[in-house]
Amino acid sequence: MIQLKKKYFYLLRLLFDLLAISIAYFVAILLTTYLLNYTHSFTSIQPVYFASLLIWYISSKVFYLYNDITLVSFSQEIVSLIKVAIFHILLVVFLLFIFNLQDLFRGFIIIYGFLLFLIIVIEKYLYRVIYAKTRKNNENIKSTLVVGNKNIANFLNGSNLSNNNLNLNIVGILNDDDDGKNGYKLLGSIHSINQILQEIPVDQVLVCLPIDEEEKIDFIVSACEKENILVSILTSPTNQFGICTKRVMNYANIPILFFKNYPLDDYENQLFKRIFDIIFSIFVIIFIFSWLFPIVFILIKLTSKGPVFFNQYRWGINNERIKCYKFRTMIIGSNELATDGSYMPAKKDDQRITAIGKFLRKTSIDEMPQFLNVLIGSMSVVGPRPHPIPLNIQSKEQIHNYLLRHLVKPGISGWAQVNGNRGEVKELSDMQDRVNFDIWYIENWTLWLDIQIIFQTIINLIKGDEKAF
Repeated sequence: MIQLKKKYFYLLRLLFDLLAISIAYFVAILLTTYLLNYTHSFTSIQPVYFASLLIWYISSKVFYLYNDITLVSFSQEIVSLIKVAIFHILLVVFLLFIFNLQDLFRGFIIIYGFLLFLIIVIEKYLYRVIYAKTRKNNENIKSTLVVGNKNIANFLNGSNLSNNNLNLNIVGILNDDDDGKNGYKLLGSIHSINQILQEIPVDQVLVCLPIDEEEKIDFIVSACEKENILVSILTSPTNQFGICTKRVMNYANIPILFFKNYPLDDYENQLFKRIFDIIFSIFVIIFIFSWLFPIVFILIKLTSKGPVFFNQYRWGINNERIKCYKFRTMIIGSNELATDGSYMPAKKDDQRITAIGKFLRKTSIDEMPQFLNVLIGSMSVVGPRPHPIPLNIQSKEQIHNYLLRHLVKPGISGWAQVNGNRGEVKELSDMQDRVNFDIWYIENWTLWLDIQIIFQTIINLIKGDEKAF
């Protein structure tokens, strides 16, 4: 819910800025025409106008103008705004020369620059005032668990973390050296974090430990990632530690390292991936699935009794249940659980698989109906493969960082699959390797990587995969 609200707030801020740019641009044109007697048709200046909007968008991404305003002060936002405005105006000047509008340069740029900065500063201040009022709604409050040492009370009281503007509800603290008489609710020791995260709903965990306590920090991060909870460390960005490759930002006047900072956290990347998924799935459904479905339908009906489709609930993004569609490849009544309750994946020469099912699984045609999942938005063309729920429950307790693979939508094919990690899992190490591939994909996602995986999947299908059964 919090992540969804951030998307809307980001789009709203971008829309307000583009509106402010439009007002500043056309008022500057009118004033330039009226005061300096320059005559230009609106048609001649339209290319520069639309290009200026694109320039603003790109430069705002470069200078992180749309970082969460709860994490930066107004003065810090203005500094970023100045950088973006200067970069924006310089490129607009360049565009005026490109489109042979040099005579607009002096008068227009001075007026435009002044109006742009004035309007956007006022707009951003008003936005903060309105935003602060709307954020009093309890839905926006983040339940926060703080983990620290014996000086945690002094740290919290001396920082801005208790500022109501941040909308943080500190549910309690964990540390190993506290008597619980510091004004904050002591929930237990640091090593009780696994139990605490199970018992108390928590949106995020803030770690206030010295950076040299690597063992404790690793333990905390592992516990939070196991429960798919945002974890961040408040520390000095100059200290050397393995996680320093993650994003650094000011949080309540304290440098903070965000552990979860993935390409698909950005709304634009999510949008590009979704557009690609829709176009690709429609193409497959129209040009392949439309004629393949009747053939598979007849073959399944002729070779076994039961429905054509096998619908199974699995875990999607953020561990939400989704209904996953497949062509049925096993006989009706096949058990997926062993007598001891463990999950039984399909094996080579598995007696549960039908005659036509062997061919469908070998060629991965049984996965074709999942393009319907992609079209409705519960899956993506590329992403970590969704596992049956019993396998998820079994693996999340045994495999390190297993639930991190659910930070993105599951896919029909994935980085692990094209690298040979598919099919039966014989050892825990096999599943750990698969999860490691999935996490690498999440951390390094690009649209080109998705396209590469699609091509590699097609090549593997043509070559044949010995692990497909």
